[in-house]
Amino acid sequence: MKITRVQAKKILDQLGKPSSRGNLVSAIGDSITANNGDAVRKQCKGYLNWAALLSDQRFRIAPHFATPGFTTERILRESLSALLDSAFRPDYCVVLGGTNDVGNALPVPSILKNLEEIYTGLLNAGIGPIAATIPPRDGASAFQQTNIVNLNTGIKLLAAKLAIPVVDFHEALTDPATANFYPGYATDQIHPGTLGARAMGKALADVLGSLVPAWKPPLSVAANDPANLIANPLFLVDSNSDGTPDRWTVHAAAGATFSMETPAAGEPVSGKWFKCTRASDSGSTTTYRIATLTGVNPGDRIALGFKFKCSLEAAPSGKVGMMLYKDKAVTTQIIGPLYDWDRDTEAHTVYREFTIPADVTALQLDVNFSGAGTVWLAQMTMRNLTTAGLADL
Repeated sequence: MKITRVQAKKILDQLGKPSSRGNLVSAIGDSITANNGDAVRKQCKGYLNWAALLSDQRFRIAPHFATPGFTTERILRESLSALLDSAFRPDYCVVLGGTNDVGNALPVPSILKNLEEIYTGLLNAGIGPIAATIPPRDGASAFQQTNIVNLNTGIKLLAAKLAIPVVDFHEALTDPATANFYPGYATDQIHPGTLGARAMGKALADVLGSLVPAWKPPLSVAANDPANLIANPLFLVDSNSDGTPDRWTVHAAAGATFSMETPAAGEPVSGKWFKCTRASDSGSTTTYRIATLTGVNPGDRIALGFKFKCSLEAAPSGKVGMMLYKDKAVTTQIIGPLYDWDRDTEAHTVYREFTIPADVTALQLDVNFSGAGTVWLAQMTMRNLTTAGLADL
């Protein structure tokens, strides 16, 4: 269905009115978008995860719908349908497609036709599309390079025609001297790695900053927060002075040291940092965890948030992950707000909302840290939105 510029503008204007979630953002696409992770693990190679982090969680992430190998036709027929049929109705959706079309030498006008149908399908559903240019391709032939340039030009012109925002991933990733990825930005010829994903995330965060309202996740700011399922959230209590805050235990130290550190001047942190340092790569993994969390039932909507920073890139490099499990068995994974995070990161906020699965009434949160480096956590917060009567907001 075709849509005029005036109609598109009218729909976008309506998006500024109260809706289900004014800052809920999803994405559809191919393997580059799928790198954000699955329903459980939120990967460091995902641009959506980086955008949320670099914006201090100014927006909330909705499930994304992306499948490796998908062309724009399949994104239109399958990914868009899956998004529109899901229980989530985001306010904005990033559309990143065309890399596989270019690889299959599909005509640029045909690719743009599919993208226009995706954009208008989102608009007609009351969702604001964010058009995205496709990344470069290392070693592209002259034919492929021409198609990449023409497609990205067409995406920008189409976005202007429909009066929708556009995020220029191509510019954020492309080395002007070579037309390839900047060195270290990709894992192969077409897929951004963690450095590339961070650059894409910064570009997306800049665009979303002008679209979504000012918002901060509901983190604890006082030691006494009875609505927080996590006790001692600001890491102010260490009864035995062992460097590990009360309610946390070290399951496997593996050469790590722990301390509670006062934030530096100007750091936006309430309370103290819980700091873990591994001076070398011992070949094993340090695990530290919160005491079993209760106060949840199947179907409850939960909000999990915290402050986070890390220094992991120095050789030997480190890697950190955080996983929430069903009770102490630590076998059933529920959500991993950080997964294989391996890039230095300044102090930012992480925030996720999720639903408690069937047969789960207790939770276990583990932090797993391998390699060498330092990880800091602060303001650990978990709220039961359902019992608070807030699940529908």
